[in-house]
Amino acid sequence: MRTKYKYIGFKFIEEDEKLEQFFEKQAKKGWMLDKIGISFLKFKKTEEKNLKFFIDCNRPTDDYIYSLEQYGYHFVDNFKMFNVFYSENLYIEPIQSDPVVKAIAHKELCKPWSIILFFILGLLIYGISDLFDLSTLYFRTFDHIILHFHNFLIYLLLKLLAVDLILNAIIILILRMKYNREIKGFHFPAIITQCLMYVNYFIEGFYFVYCIVFLIIFSINDISLFISFILFSVIYTIFNHYINKEIIKIEAKSKRIGFTILATLLFIGTHHIISDSFIQEDVGSKTSTAYQSDVYNYAQHTRGLLYTINTRYGTSDKKNEFDQYIQTYRETIYQCRNETIAKSIFRALVRDSDNERRMPSDEEIDRIAQEKGSFSSIDDVPFYSYQKSLKNLKQYSFKNTDICCGYDNNYIAIRDNIVYDLVVKENTDIQKLIDFYK
Repeated sequence: MRTKYKYIGFKFIEEDEKLEQFFEKQAKKGWMLDKIGISFLKFKKTEEKNLKFFIDCNRPTDDYIYSLEQYGYHFVDNFKMFNVFYSENLYIEPIQSDPVVKAIAHKELCKPWSIILFFILGLLIYGISDLFDLSTLYFRTFDHIILHFHNFLIYLLLKLLAVDLILNAIIILILRMKYNREIKGFHFPAIITQCLMYVNYFIEGFYFVYCIVFLIIFSINDISLFISFILFSVIYTIFNHYINKEIIKIEAKSKRIGFTILATLLFIGTHHIISDSFIQEDVGSKTSTAYQSDVYNYAQHTRGLLYTINTRYGTSDKKNEFDQYIQTYRETIYQCRNETIAKSIFRALVRDSDNERRMPSDEEIDRIAQEKGSFSSIDDVPFYSYQKSLKNLKQYSFKNTDICCGYDNNYIAIRDNIVYDLVVKENTDIQKLIDFYK
């Protein structure tokens, strides 16, 4: 193995002296620092050397690097305004030895706007995941997590991202407070920043693993998602390279802003091109025998990790408005991977169906109003258990089903690995419809 990588995180901001010592130890072992990435350090295998490393905080312009090279320092690489130099002279004077000057330079990197930006983005993403009461939906029961498994994964992904952004804002704020105290000559407890760093490393590590698992799960039935992710990662890496390593070298602020905006627009445009190239249309399902005479219908087919959903909507009326013809009938068939998943989905659908049709009594409404201060909607009614919901619905007996229940023209049935969720027209032969899907 000629190269190796090490995670870096916030170490440049908080632990530059430890990093210098770490680079020196690696050089003694024959590993020379080669590149500084977004989150990782790259080392290349070389001969063992005794070197002196320095990390200096400054804009890495050509003039700045050239002036230091004249004093015997060799430039390795930079990330943003952190520059790594080394020297074969172990007794060479440090580039910057004044702790106050170093604290001032580090404080300049902890911009107040970055604290506000990370905090606002974190709150927005945290709020978006709860915009439609998703937590109430997905955490209602374990069965509902199975029923909405893919959406549940997205929900957790947004929550983790929000927590990571907010934690980044807190860390930058704490670091800014630390450098303020050091500039004034006061000591700041290192344990505070170290604890925050370790929490941040854990969350980002867990988030990275979760993203990989998330990608694998969503790519099982759609390899184009994996390909688009790889292409997006390549474009994102190139974008970060130019932002943090090339544009940062430009001295004129107006030019830096202009090139940053241009690079961002190119990145967004490329992302949309990649996304549009891999969009796949849903595969329609075949027409069931019960509705072959209908003049208009709409079909949607969705494949997932735990089950495949086959949904059809239709009407006998010559109307194209979706909100009108969807009410005429709906057939949703869950083809599950095994019986355990099928039973979980069936239980969740039964409880949802009972909750949708159930009208609370006047006594129950009064009790809820006293407990909560008011009664706003049916959502305030307690969610019944599966067994109680099953008793509240009418029971039907059909061949090709183990259990079937419902109300009016709504039917929920299960047979082996298949779950039926049907809203049909009056006088429909449900037995023929279920037989068709068997």
